[in-house]
Amino acid sequence: MVKSVIGFFPGAGGNRFLRYLRDQEYQTLHMSYDHLTTDQSFVHRYLMQAHYDLPQNEIILTHCMNQKHIREVLDPNVNIIILHFPIQSCLRREWILHGRDRYISQNQIVADNWNKKLECYDAIKTDQWPEVKNLEFFELLPTYIQQEVNDNFAEVIDLQANFIEQDSAMEVIRWHHNYYQKYPVDTSNCIVLRIDDDNDFCRFMHEELELYQSSVFDSAWKIITNEE
Repeated sequence: MVKSVIGFFPGAGGNRFLRYLRDQEYQTLHMSYDHLTTDQSFVHRYLMQAHYDLPQNEIILTHCMNQKHIREVLDPNVNIIILHFPIQSCLRREWILHGRDRYISQNQIVADNWNKKLECYDAIKTDQWPEVKNLEFFELLPTYIQQEVNDNFAEVIDLQANFIEQDSAMEVIRWHHNYYQKYPVDTSNCIVLRIDDDNDFCRFMHEELELYQSSVFDSAWKIITNEE
């Protein structure tokens, strides 16, 4: 039977806090503890469904910070603990630890991506170059054509690398900005921890969050949120 829900912004150390409550080690700096938590289901991360079958574990971690929504979809009588730490700092940490790599793995052009290389071939080929439909045919082309295509493709990869960080930051910020507009922070009748609270966990997370800085992320934050 679920007894408590811990709500926290991504990057705010929810998995660390669960370990803190369980008297487990949580104080290694510059590290994600997500992979050490084995009793949590990803389905609860954002509580996007209208109803959930409650798991057997007593504590649920979620990125939802709206107590009304949490109680509506889980249990009206559940105890809620909210880690209400600065959202920009939290999302910046999550992006540096996970979000950036996640976006790159899903979107980045890689050197062995044949379809993208074929797009480069079609974009630069002259009337004298033959139609190419597969890698085997491409590898039979004259060396000078292959080299020109490979050089062009390398430029595409380099160009993308210049934008990949900003694009990934924008995506992470935009998605969560929209999510927290739909489910705004509401800590009524909750236990609330803030980053400047005088306890071991908050003091530690203050130090942890300060480790993650990025002018790219902060610039994207200003664009999405219109904050100065």
